[in-house]
Amino acid sequence: VERCGQWRARVGARRVGELLGACLCIAAFLPGLLGLASLHPYAQIYYNALVGGVKGASELFEVEYWGFSWKPGMAWLGANAAPGALVMTPWLEGVSSHYRRPDLEIAVSNRPREIERQSREASRSGREVYFLFPVRQGFIQGDEGVQHVRRRYPLVHEERAAGVRLLEIYRLD
Repeated sequence: VERCGQWRARVGARRVGELLGACLCIAAFLPGLLGLASLHPYAQIYYNALVGGVKGASELFEVEYWGFSWKPGMAWLGANAAPGALVMTPWLEGVSSHYRRPDLEIAVSNRPREIERQSREASRSGREVYFLFPVRQGFIQGDEGVQHVRRRYPLVHEERAAGVRLLEIYRLD
């Protein structure tokens, strides 16, 4: 204790206060910064422990609101889909088209009959068929096409962060 007092006298009370203030700031911001870094490239889905982190927030909010998972999803298709494959999505054709490999065809449909028709036609011609969508509860819970695909076809790829599914890709052929 005596040594601490001597050190404090030597460096001055103001300097000790600055050091303690800096330590408190680091302690306050470090958990959030580490949380953001651990979610890369999905830092926008960060929620703190008050709502249960990303997992807890995913039960209360749309965590994949901005569609950042489209790019890695389309990159997966670019690396895994056969040339000329058909990629179906229930909405947002423009986002899919922006990141697609040039030979992949994009089609938009959220109607089960239309999904089945396009899938049959593509399969008959020997093309692979995929169905891609971001997991946004507000959209997919009431979307007949998404529910149809989820019940009937195998999931072949998903984008996840912090244990939360952000995007799903199904193989339809």
